[in-house]
Amino acid sequence: MTKILRPVLFVLFFSPAFLAAQNNNPGGTVYETENKNRKEGRVVFAPQHPAEDKTDVVEVTGLGKAAFIVSNVADGTPESYRHSQQIIIPLLTTEKSKNYQLVFYGENDKIPYAVELKDGAVNIYYPNSLYSDIKQKLDETFLKGGKVRLKVVRNTNGFSEGVLQF
Repeated sequence: MTKILRPVLFVLFFSPAFLAAQNNNPGGTVYETENKNRKEGRVVFAPQHPAEDKTDVVEVTGLGKAAFIVSNVADGTPESYRHSQQIIIPLLTTEKSKNYQLVFYGENDKIPYAVELKDGAVNIYYPNSLYSDIKQKLDETFLKGGKVRLKVVRNTNGFSEGVLQF
């Protein structure tokens, strides 16, 4: 009886783990996954991906004039009380063919990208809570004559990353 029971218990015990591992790896391409998500109603915007993976590494030589922006839509609904807040700092870089800027966004803002090409500029998004720390570090580095590098990654699968290296 124990000889028969052992294999049955083994199969019963490990089958759920095996099936769960199979379900967590659906396979397929990014585009198949996006199409499936769109059909199931899980996509709320049309993602923009580059045609090929791109990584830019540029030296930041200074900062442009910061813009502090607040906006809302006063339409009489409760959403009228919700304000969007942004701080935009243009970066002066050694790369003259592209404009880069840091965009710090408020807690009410919903930003779908870490990095986005918009209106001819590469925007790198950070929450407003990091503004003081990043600005201080940039100012200190430039004051000491140090170097700041910016690494921007945009991949075909939707991954994006902006890295300031001091």
